[in-house]
Amino acid sequence: MKIRLLVPLLASLVSACGDPDKCARVRCGAGRSCDSATGACRPIEGHDAGIEPGLDGGSDGGDGGQTCSPACVAPMRCDAAANRCVQCLDDSHCACPTPVCERSSGNCVAPPDGGFGESCQSPGNVAVGACSATATFVVNTSSASADEKGSCGGEGRDAVYRLELADRSDVRVTVQPLPGVEPVAYLRRGGCSGQELACKDFGAKGGSFRVKSLPAGEYFLVVDSYALSTGGPTEVTVELLSPTLPPNETCATAQALDASDGGTAAFTVDTSSALDDHTGRCSRPSSGEAVYRLTLPAARDVRVTATGAPVMYLRPAPCGTALDLVCGAGGLELFNLPAGEYFLFVEAGASAGPTDVTVTLSNPTPPPPNDTCSGARLVQLPAGAFSVTYRSDLRQVLDDYDGSCNALPNGSADVVYALSVPSTRTVTLTSQVPDGGTADPVLFLREGPCESGAELACADEVTPTPERMVRTLAPGTYYLFVESYGPDGAGPVEVTISAN
Repeated sequence: MKIRLLVPLLASLVSACGDPDKCARVRCGAGRSCDSATGACRPIEGHDAGIEPGLDGGSDGGDGGQTCSPACVAPMRCDAAANRCVQCLDDSHCACPTPVCERSSGNCVAPPDGGFGESCQSPGNVAVGACSATATFVVNTSSASADEKGSCGGEGRDAVYRLELADRSDVRVTVQPLPGVEPVAYLRRGGCSGQELACKDFGAKGGSFRVKSLPAGEYFLVVDSYALSTGGPTEVTVELLSPTLPPNETCATAQALDASDGGTAAFTVDTSSALDDHTGRCSRPSSGEAVYRLTLPAARDVRVTATGAPVMYLRPAPCGTALDLVCGAGGLELFNLPAGEYFLFVEAGASAGPTDVTVTLSNPTPPPPNDTCSGARLVQLPAGAFSVTYRSDLRQVLDDYDGSCNALPNGSADVVYALSVPSTRTVTLTSQVPDGGTADPVLFLREGPCESGAELACADEVTPTPERMVRTLAPGTYYLFVESYGPDGAGPVEVTISAN
């Protein structure tokens, strides 16, 4: 008999201590029963609950179909698990200026302040966006660790803060240091160690930076110091501003282009309200732009056309610092562009308004054999007077060599001619751009061997007059390079080789 009584006793002890009955203190309204797994009141299947007004869990508050004892009166709500009446069960029950539901107390409270963000693993919070577009807080980095570093510097102590954007916004960060403090600040997305959107070394005077049209999501602000000895109290203000249009006005917010469907991407852009954030070599003064990101998985020819003759330029990554590959008005054309990431800038045209742009990709055009020394085109100078003209399109060749007088060697394109001189001759080398062409050529001459021979002469005219080079050459083989002045100096070029 004693054994039989012990079993139910143990069961009751387990129920009371190890697995408490969640419905023990819950009383549900008509047509509802308590769910033992969660302690929540749920409608009885097939029963018309006929819930009384004020008990439906709506905006009027009340017990929401379950009751506390004593019953809650709207706008209070029933926390059934604790049998208490509270202001909120989640953030949706709160509003400004106290938009956050503190679950421990059941009260609506203001957003938490910044706190101190020691690292990416324990960031502080930027309390901006819920009820106010501005948050100001003081960061004292004098005793912080040195964990992070931005592209513009920051070798000292730092603090990390998380910023959550509910909507697309411009973000302006203003930093005001106390005397002796030299802050550096930078903003990242895609995780605390993700892509850097802005970085500024403020020095001792402070200042601000603005990142435009950031989409909703999570961002991280790092407040750093120039060196270990320059940390200290710094006042930081974070402001959310109306997003700048177009939303892809800067490198940080460049819009990806999808040209995979038939090799063509077409879009319309209105830059009339854009600000001037970037400058290409052929940009118009104070002209706003939109930025697009183009990713090539393999080499391609790239052709860009647009209505309204806007200025456009294309540059490889990194977007904000690289040299333009080409810059022109109304259209761009590049041949055999290698695989990689590129950025297309479209500036306002001669008149403000929408511009239709089409980007077309096609299989790469192979460069001609004389793109390099190994395929140099042989020119044999016969006895007596001699003159011959060759035409090359420098847009179809690659950057392999650089003349000493080319001030823009990066991305310049070139072709090579081998001059076979059987006897001492006076040779004249002249370049000419065909009518209507926009190329800007450079000429330079080497003695053999082609790849490493000494440069004998280099010609680059500042004015549009043709480049001209006159040399008396002893018998041997020489190499003439016809090169573009920078990437956007490429185009059709005629070179004339003559001898007396």
